[in-house]
Amino acid sequence: MPLEFRNIKKYTRLLDPRNNFQELQVESEVRFHPLTGSTSRITHFATFQGFPKKDLTPLAESTRSTCPFCDGKVETITPKFPADMIAEGRIKLGETVLFPNLSPYDKHSAVAVVTREHYVPLSELTSRQLTDAFTAAFQYFERCAKDDPEAEYPLVNWNYMPYAGGSVIHTHLQVYATSTPGNFHADLIGRSRAYKEKSGRNFWADFLAEEMRRDERYIGRTGNVEWLTHYAPFGTMGDILFMFPSRASSWDLLPQDLSDMAQGLHRVFRYFDSVGIHSFNLALYPGDRGQDFFWTHGILSPRISINPATGACDVNAMRQLYNEPFSMLRPEKQRDDIRAFFK
Repeated sequence: MPLEFRNIKKYTRLLDPRNNFQELQVESEVRFHPLTGSTSRITHFATFQGFPKKDLTPLAESTRSTCPFCDGKVETITPKFPADMIAEGRIKLGETVLFPNLSPYDKHSAVAVVTREHYVPLSELTSRQLTDAFTAAFQYFERCAKDDPEAEYPLVNWNYMPYAGGSVIHTHLQVYATSTPGNFHADLIGRSRAYKEKSGRNFWADFLAEEMRRDERYIGRTGNVEWLTHYAPFGTMGDILFMFPSRASSWDLLPQDLSDMAQGLHRVFRYFDSVGIHSFNLALYPGDRGQDFFWTHGILSPRISINPATGACDVNAMRQLYNEPFSMLRPEKQRDDIRAFFK
């Protein structure tokens, strides 16, 4: 079954006030997700030279005294797990401390504090710190599975800095295990199953092979993890897709896979830093155990203000109420910029 990277280009005619009202034709593009068919718009694009770097130190210092994860407060004001679930009360690995979420998203819901320091610039987060944080999360998932076999989908998401919805500056992950994956996640699983039933093939294997053949958005590999820019992105600054080939579910991930992912994240963060991006969302999408039609993968989506002078959010009515993403970057150009950090 050939994959279709469908798109529709559109052209707007207008009289440009920047050029004595001469007629100008402006291009935009609608792209269709190769699996789900959902649309994403590529628009407003111009040559991207990066944003001015923003010093986040004043923000970090202004929030340090009230941070619940600093100066030993993580030991005194964060909750503990019941002893019959985690005897130690919290999971600790390297600098990571993982504990129950006081405002849980699901039955099994935790927070993983990644660093001892209140603020670590994005480019200075180490592969070791990242590996330990994700490893601690998966240790938690193993405990959840013993307590509740319905905790089928172990999920990790990351809201880094306020533009991405991060309410605490101190670096931390949201970790939860659930029987009900989110709407987009469930749609991916269902359509991957349908693709297998219709073609006899794994969509994700076909997708990766086709992206590598085209070599338009494929970035490179770190160990067992493959990295691409997303053909139909969610974010205004494009998305980075990372895949764990042949790892059907989170339960199939090996310790080396998490280390390989951390190596790639560190490289992407260096790219973000180089272009003045200092906020992002990250999500993992695992499949069901034992199936052969889905590969565990993740999406890393930069977050910005579309007008720093006003602090305007990059999620507007189009995204929030129509569920229609738009990106100001062409994924193919973004791939070229990121690939330099994978050499």
